[in-house]
Amino acid sequence: MSDTSLAAILRQLAAPTLETGHRHTRLRRGARDPIIPYKRHLIYERDGFRCLWCQRSELSLQLDHIKPWSSFPTGTAPEVADRSDNLRTLCEDCNGGRSNLEWPEWTRIVGVVECCWDCMWWDPAETDWPMPEGATWLAYCGRCGLNSRVCESWIL
Repeated sequence: MSDTSLAAILRQLAAPTLETGHRHTRLRRGARDPIIPYKRHLIYERDGFRCLWCQRSELSLQLDHIKPWSSFPTGTAPEVADRSDNLRTLCEDCNGGRSNLEWPEWTRIVGVVECCWDCMWWDPAETDWPMPEGATWLAYCGRCGLNSRVCESWIL
C-alpha cells in the first residue's frame, strides 16, 4: 500500500529538486524567537485562514518562512526573516513536505500592518490627507482588512 498523504506527495514532487541540490543554504542554526500572536493572527487573516498550497482550512495551520529562517546569515536582525511579507500560511502537511526546498514560484508576498494610513488618519471632515513620503509598499491592514499603501517600516 502506498502512502498517499499530501506530505508524501510533496516529498515525491520534491525528489528531483533534492537530487539536484536545490535547497536553501543553511547559514544558521539554533533557537529563534516565536512570532507574536497578533502578527500570527493577522497573517492567518490575510491568507483567509487556509493553507495557501492545498487551500484546506480544516487542518492545523502553521506559519511558513518563504525564505527559510535558517538561510539568513547569522547576525541578521530577526525582524528581517520574520517579517510578515516573508511568512505565509500552510497546513502542517504542506509545511512539513516543503522542508527548506527552494520553490521559485514563491516570492515575498503582501505584508501585514496593524493600521494603514487611511485608518490612522481618517477624518470624515477631511478628504484630502497627503500620503506620507515612502508609502510605496502594499500591506494588509489589520484594522480595515484591505490592502493599502504603507511605509516599509510599518510592516510587521
